[in-house]
Amino acid sequence: MAQKYEPKLAVGSIKTNDAHSLYRPPARGCDGDSLIVRRQRFAHGTPPIVADAFRVRRHTFTTFGRRFLVRKYPILVSIVALLAVTDDVRAGDRQDIVSVHKALFAAWNANDIGVVQGFYAPNFTAYHPNGNLLTSFNWERVRKWHETGSINIGEPQHFEIHISGDVAIFTYYVRLTVNFPDGESETQTRRSTTVMTKASGQWKYLHYHGSLLTPTNPE
Repeated sequence: MAQKYEPKLAVGSIKTNDAHSLYRPPARGCDGDSLIVRRQRFAHGTPPIVADAFRVRRHTFTTFGRRFLVRKYPILVSIVALLAVTDDVRAGDRQDIVSVHKALFAAWNANDIGVVQGFYAPNFTAYHPNGNLLTSFNWERVRKWHETGSINIGEPQHFEIHISGDVAIFTYYVRLTVNFPDGESETQTRRSTTVMTKASGQWKYLHYHGSLLTPTNPE
């Protein structure tokens, strides 16, 4: 019949009333009696070798976790700061894109083609609502048309902006009235998609695709 293990406590060997100290490895230089008591009190009769193994493993994981957090904390802080800066930059870009469109529409409405041209990249292309093939602006023809014709563009509505680096996609609905040189006029509601690129800190039109929304004046 196996002999039952009976732990024996050394008299006067309890050195602390801190219950948490029982889960920590003994301090360097502690006496043998203190170590025995901590082993015995660990789990009410758990053999010392088992108690030591559990305590050392717990201490190892706890120490590793603390060291991991200490080492990685600066990296985590840097990542959070970078994300915050990125959000601020994108928010600034969104505001810049909206401001560019307002200024561009104002220039079109004023027939100031010299200012209008500055908002377009040199390699700008477009699909216009009239169903034409891919084209670009012939600025001399645009100036001549606006000598007797004009357009009146309203504020962009229900717009969305998606930014990836120095490229942005701006989608919106807009109402405009075209006053043709022959005296006729036409009011349109367009679905517009603009691809913009940022160069030298300024957002410019790289591509435009417009189509007519039906009905013209939706609710």
